[in-house]
This record gives sequence, structure tokens and C-alpha cells, in this order.
Amino acid sequence: MKDKTLSHITVYLAARGISQIGDFMLLIAVNIWVLNMTHSPMAVSILWIIPACGQSMRGVLLAD
Repeated sequence: MKDKTLSHITVYLAARGISQIGDFMLLIAVNIWVLNMTHSPMAVSILWIIPACGQSMRGVLLAD
């Protein structure tokens, strides 16, 4: 039973790792695409700022 549980945990962690790599590759691809379309580093920086603002607002709502 212990080996089976360890196997499930290993598969889960490997899948999460692959998913995180895919998410990061998508983020980089979108950044490159926006830079090629707009030729504006500010537009690329907005891509990084928007999720941070959304997460900080969620944190404020959860804290109160």
C-alpha cells in the first residue's frame, strides 16, 4: 500500500511540474507575441502587472 501511495504522489508531482513548465512557456510565448505585435515593452510589462494586481485584490478581500 505504501509503494502504491508513493507512486501516486510521484505521478501527481510530475504532472504538476510538467503543467507548470507549460504555463511558463505559454507566458513567454504571449510576451514575445505582444512584443512583436506592439513593439512596446510597456505592453509586455502590463501583461505582468495585471495578474499581480488581481492577486493582490483577492488577497485584500480575503484578509478583510
